[in-house]
Formats: sequence, C-alpha cells, structure tokens
Amino acid sequence: MKNRTAPPSAPSPDERNFTDENLGVELFWEKNKRAIIAGLVVLLIAGLGGGAWMAHHQGVAANARRAFALADSVEGWQGVVKRYPGSVPAASSQLLIAQAQRQSGDLKASSETYEAFLAGFPRSPLESLARLGQAGNEAAGGRSQQAVEVLREMGASAQSFGAQAALLMEGQLLVASDRPSEAQKVFDDVATEFPQSLAARVARAQKERMALILP
Repeated sequence: MKNRTAPPSAPSPDERNFTDENLGVELFWEKNKRAIIAGLVVLLIAGLGGGAWMAHHQGVAANARRAFALADSVEGWQGVVKRYPGSVPAASSQLLIAQAQRQSGDLKASSETYEAFLAGFPRSPLESLARLGQAGNEAAGGRSQQAVEVLREMGASAQSFGAQAALLMEGQLLVASDRPSEAQKVFDDVATEFPQSLAARVARAQKERMALILP
C-alpha cells in the first residue's frame, strides 16, 4: 500500500487572518504604490523647498542688513528700499531719507516719504517716528496748528513711547505758539499719565522754566 501524502491541514483562524492581512497589504501596495511614491516625493520636495525658502529669506535679510549698514546717503538708502522692499532695513532707510529731505529743506518730499512709510509699514514699531516727523514738517512749514492736531491724534492712539513723545512735542509747540496755559495742561497730562517716565521729568522741567518767564 502506497504512502499517501497527507493533505495539508487547513490554516488555523489566526494563520488565516495573518495571511489575509498580508495579502491585502501586498495587493494594496501593488495597486497604489505609484500614488504612494508620488505622494512621498511631493512631501520630500515640499520639505526641501520649505527649508530652501527659509534659507533664502534669511539670506535676503542678512543682505538687507549689510546694505543698510553700508549706506550713508539718500541714494544708498533708496537702494536698500528698492532692493529689499518690506524689510526692516528698508523701513529704517525710508525714515532716514525723510529726515535728510527735511534737513535739506524739501519738506514736501519729506512728508511724502513719511506717507509712503506709513502706507508700507502700517504696523511697524517705527510708526511713531514717522508721525512725529510729519508733525515736525508741519511745524517747520509754519503750520503749527496742523502739527498740534497730528500730535493730539497720535497722543490719543499711539503706544506709550509714541504718546509720550507726541505730548511733549505738542507742549513745546504750544509754548512756541504763545499758548502757555494749553502747554501747561499738556505737560500736566504727561506727568499724570506717565509719572515714572523720563517724559514726565522733562514735562516738569518745562513747567518750571515756564514759571520763571510767565507773569
């Protein structure tokens, strides 16, 4: 009697599940491997691209700072603004341009540069300096009341540093405009609102000087 090979035993439930799962994974891989590989490639490129983007912008920022450090004239600062728009060095360059234009007597150009700064950098920490510059241009052009209005608006809306500077400048303009009672009130406001600040000490000193010359 010939030996017969025993038929293979049926896989246990655990083995059957394992085999079915493996087969399912293999079929899924064979069916979708191109899409999976393509997705991984996209993710890899995106990751590399993101790193390259950050490196690029860090390099641009470093170049902007270097160009600003080397600039020492209106033409140089204008070059920074043109090559690196929207950067902090470009913002600083615009303020220096406006200041140089005012010093040269071109108040119109200076005011336009301040306006361009405020339009381009509406949330900049340097906003107060631009608005003080605008008020200074108004005063230098003989428009003291317009300057006072700019400063009052600024004093009501600016952050602490800007508000202090605006109030002090307003008080000084009122003194120069022979409006001492209004100036005293402004200096009192500075001392009351910012009692521990340098601005308060300056305001008190201004009031003491006024007391020496006023009847």
